[in-house]
Amino acid sequence: MILKTRAVSAEDKVERRNEILDAAQRLFHQNPEGFGSMDALAEAARVGKGTLYLYFRSKEEVLVALHERNAGRFFATLLERLEQDPAFDLDAMIDLVSQHLLASPVFARVGSLVCGNLEAMPEAAVRRFKETISRGHEHIGPRTAISACSASRAERPTSAASGSKPTGSSRCARR
Repeated sequence: MILKTRAVSAEDKVERRNEILDAAQRLFHQNPEGFGSMDALAEAARVGKGTLYLYFRSKEEVLVALHERNAGRFFATLLERLEQDPAFDLDAMIDLVSQHLLASPVFARVGSLVCGNLEAMPEAAVRRFKETISRGHEHIGPRTAISACSASRAERPTSAASGSKPTGSSRCARR
């Protein structure tokens, strides 16, 4: 195994961290059960095991960081779409989520591991992850009427004969 040279500058350290996360994502994609051990991750990232532990103290911390990065990318894409399309609605949100899940199938698997096991994850990593999600919601919430759309759909009366909600346009107007 050829090891990479030491990352010294802040930019190099961010790049090295992202390379480790890229390797974790590749390994996770190859093996849906997870990326195996920290040894396997160090080898895939072409860094020494000690270097790996400088960036991440545990396998769980790697998972939280990977999910945080994927969630951050999703929110960045969502914000971009909101700025480009003032008529962005629930159908557009569903399309965007579908596109994101297809483009990054690891996102849902890692997310379910992280969110389903938060109590076992490192506290500082969970706090950073929750702050990332919170910032995403703060930026997105005021820009969409998606929550109002969802509520208006849920409040529609059901048809007595079929028990189903009436059909019609699935688009909600932006308020």
